[in-house]
Amino acid sequence: MKVRLLTPYTPRKYETLAGAASAILASYPAFLIANTLFLIRLYGFSRVRAEHLCLAATPKGSAWIVSNGDRITEGFFVHFLITMAVWLFLVLCTLPLILCFLPTKEDHALK
Repeated sequence: MKVRLLTPYTPRKYETLAGAASAILASYPAFLIANTLFLIRLYGFSRVRAEHLCLAATPKGSAWIVSNGDRITEGFFVHFLITMAVWLFLVLCTLPLILCFLPTKEDHALK
């Protein structure tokens, strides 16, 4: 009986570039979504929706300003964790869709 080994993975053309672009481009939407989720965690969904709350400014090293005038002085690490979770979700959902449109090396060799 002959044992068949799994063939090694062959990357698609431009796979690294597509992965890097997907990771970089997903960071800004992840930050915006995390801002809203962070405010929902602090104020609650109904208040964020009713008062149209958003983070007006997020300067480094000082308090963040909410659109209603409140200042957020703590909880920045929680915001970071939310951002990373949303970013990871976006990358893992979009990258396979992008990769399925990339040509394989075999497709490129045939042309």
